[in-house]
Amino acid sequence: MVKKYDMKIRVFNEDPYFGKGVVYLLEGVEKYGSVLQSTQAMKMAPSKAYKILNRAEKDLGFKLVDSQTGGKNGGGSSLTAEAKELIRRYHQFVDEVNAYANKAFERCFLDE
Repeated sequence: MVKKYDMKIRVFNEDPYFGKGVVYLLEGVEKYGSVLQSTQAMKMAPSKAYKILNRAEKDLGFKLVDSQTGGKNGGGSSLTAEAKELIRRYHQFVDEVNAYANKAFERCFLDE
């Protein structure tokens, strides 16, 4: 009958702007210290990334990224403490939902 399933998990207040893609983008910012380098790794236009981040920040009510431009030591970006906590909780939530969903899927579709 059916062998696989897929789910999209987003968390939000009013508009569904925070999900897997934003998490990947933010984790890239954490890894590279730069929104631009994160977008390059994802093969995403920087303008699209900033639009996504702005929408998510507006809905969530807090900043996700702190950025510094140019200067003697160059620019860069880092995650806010709120962004780090949100990512941690998002991963925890996704893991718990997936564990439950896997059991339910097996029960509904694979126990034949």
